[in-house]
Amino acid sequence: FDADLNPGGVGAGDSGRLEQALLFWKINQQIGLKVGVFNNDLTFEAEDSPDMYQITHGQLYDIWNGQTDLDGNNITGVELSYSTDQFTGSIGFLNDLNSVAEENSIKVSALIRATSTLEIRAGLITQDASAENIIDVGLKMNPSQKLIIGAEILTADEIFDLGLMIMANYKINDDVAITGRFDQVSYNAAGADDTSSFTIAALYTVDSNMFINGELRVNKDDNTPVFSPIGEGDGTTARLEFLAKF
Repeated sequence: FDADLNPGGVGAGDSGRLEQALLFWKINQQIGLKVGVFNNDLTFEAEDSPDMYQITHGQLYDIWNGQTDLDGNNITGVELSYSTDQFTGSIGFLNDLNSVAEENSIKVSALIRATSTLEIRAGLITQDASAENIIDVGLKMNPSQKLIIGAEILTADEIFDLGLMIMANYKINDDVAITGRFDQVSYNAAGADDTSSFTIAALYTVDSNMFINGELRVNKDDNTPVFSPIGEGDGTTARLEFLAKF
């Protein structure tokens, strides 16, 4: 649920907005059926702050969020999944990502748990307009209890030629963790230059339900907003975030 903190103000919309509404039927131990509005899992980064390693999303997440017409990188439709201990495959029949009238999107994805410390995810979504068909491949490694390494590659038929992301999260102790992320996007749109960002973040755990997150981000972006998924232009930004979970 996404609440509007400025109801009735300039640029405000509704006072509240549903991001997800779905039914999940576990047909048996391996097969599940999802129906409704649900999160698109074809990107490494999570949607919500408590599940993110940084304060801001990287460019590859922002590309996906820009392609999906619904808020929060969500999609609408039906998705059938089949799971084992080492593999989860799914196929979805969706409303077109950009809500193009009388058009639909097809989503195919696979998650392979190659080892106890390595997961590989790959997927494809079709759409009628904008970037058209998008392919995304990502991996997550846990070489130790303190270290997480993630990587992602994205390519599309239009606008975005290739997007790359790599990140590492290291838990210094029970209270402090640091994260570094680098991403770069190249374009096949005329007149568009490559964009990149480097982000470093530190998370301090106050207690089991309260966190403080700080972030420094350096963007390289000389494009107009029509091309760029960064959304904040060229330069350096610093942020501080306080999180509480109830």
